[in-house]
Amino acid sequence: MAVYCTWGIEIQFAGTAGAWTDVTHDVVTADTVSVEYGINDNGPTNRVATTGKLSFTLDNSENNSYSLPGLYSPGYASCRSGFTAGAPVRIWFQYDGIKRYRFYGRIAKDGIKPSPGIYGSRRTEVTVLDWMNQAGTHELDLPTYTTNKRIDEVVPLIVANMPLAPLATDYHTGQDTFVSIFDSVGAKTRALSEFQKLALSEYGYIYVKHGKAGQEVLVVEDRNAKITNNTLSQFTAPVGYLQKDDGGYLLTDDGFKIVLEMGEIDASFSNTGIDPEISLGKHFANQVTCTTYPRKYDTAATVLFDQPSYYTISAGATITGYKCNYRDPLGGAWHVAGKEMISPAATTDYLMNSDSNGSATDLTANLAVTAAYGANAVEYTLVNSATVTGYITKLQARGKGIYLYDPIDYTVDDTASKTDTGSQTLSIEMSYQDQALISRTIAAGELNNLKTMRKELDKWSFYANRDSTHMMAFLDIDIGDRVHFVETQTALDEDRFIDAIEFEITDGNVIKAGWKTRAPMTYGVWMVGITGATELGVTTKLG
Repeated sequence: MAVYCTWGIEIQFAGTAGAWTDVTHDVVTADTVSVEYGINDNGPTNRVATTGKLSFTLDNSENNSYSLPGLYSPGYASCRSGFTAGAPVRIWFQYDGIKRYRFYGRIAKDGIKPSPGIYGSRRTEVTVLDWMNQAGTHELDLPTYTTNKRIDEVVPLIVANMPLAPLATDYHTGQDTFVSIFDSVGAKTRALSEFQKLALSEYGYIYVKHGKAGQEVLVVEDRNAKITNNTLSQFTAPVGYLQKDDGGYLLTDDGFKIVLEMGEIDASFSNTGIDPEISLGKHFANQVTCTTYPRKYDTAATVLFDQPSYYTISAGATITGYKCNYRDPLGGAWHVAGKEMISPAATTDYLMNSDSNGSATDLTANLAVTAAYGANAVEYTLVNSATVTGYITKLQARGKGIYLYDPIDYTVDDTASKTDTGSQTLSIEMSYQDQALISRTIAAGELNNLKTMRKELDKWSFYANRDSTHMMAFLDIDIGDRVHFVETQTALDEDRFIDAIEFEITDGNVIKAGWKTRAPMTYGVWMVGITGATELGVTTKLG
């Protein structure tokens, strides 16, 4: 018997002091409402979520809740105040008295698209993006070089560099301590790029899930998270119904069973998927290469930036945002970072003259230089207090350099397989990993995982309206949960981790959901001694 739930969309309009306004009555239910978020592919190097998205359409005609055409046309006289890019949006569902939020985000910069024409459809398409969009667009601003940090300690430093933080976080303790942090950041490096480096170096995962209470949660998983989590997730579902004396069930006027009790049941589904997407050999590889990057560290201060020509500054002028990247004095490193940087000293680090060739009046005493040092660059503020134009003929930054030279590859392969199928390669960039043992272990582990044709459940789709169990599974299960799937025709019978979630609402209340999945331990590293998973002589025995 099909079941249905109520749902709604809320917007936090500017100037409403954090209050949420329900706009559900203005959502055009004839158009599809869709959501997608998470890690979109289950490949071994896909370990960071892409930007999540919510899309829906609002009634922009006189038939909306305010009877005002243009209510959702920014710039129009009757446009709703605060309906603009950046406004928070969330979507909720309620079934049998249980309410869950399934997405939170902000309207994209180009996420409001009113249709033109006073006799046209008069609708406004809205696109909402989750916090991963912030990570994908934010260029790191002079992150401070740091040392000896785990992934769960570095991610907060990246978040602190950003203007908008996630509403909540869940950081697992990383397995590795990285010696040198932010030394590979470039002038335009974005937060998402650093997440990629960290996730591959730890061989963990970074993603956003959308909490049941309406929050967004930035999750960092260490590389053992999908090894130690060996118990099926549970979700709320009906476990007791009102029965008649003859053993049958009492039904409501609509034909539904009357629920007496809700409880927690294991997340397990058998042959209820809609055309499950199952592949074979999708990530097959018989040659695996892990790439690490050796560093060279200065033991004494050296010049990491030296202005190549003069710089003109007008009388009484202040120059801000003069950003200069570090470089290798010997020219051999492809990337340079700096630590223990020295405050600029007059005559030693900078000179100003009344002539561009430096041969006239020395104006150095009239130049104030302030340096804001980052891991990869310095940003100067320059003030000329002289009454004449000055020419800065010398400007340099001193500190101890960290130099990245040519990477080191560690490659393992399966010769017999290559003879049969040719080379099928996998490359893993481990930018922060300096432990050769770890890179070798991961390369060998992945070769063992991928050198045979593995079956993958790429996506399991289902209708939430199928029954109460599937409706509650849709409401409760999120990324990172462990779920069991059975599909008899393809002999699929295994546990999988949820990597990404998508769903769409059509015809007003028909919900089709999809879970993209990843196999437990398939792309992890086999390690001995993990409690509950690989204790020697207990859960693991040597062959």
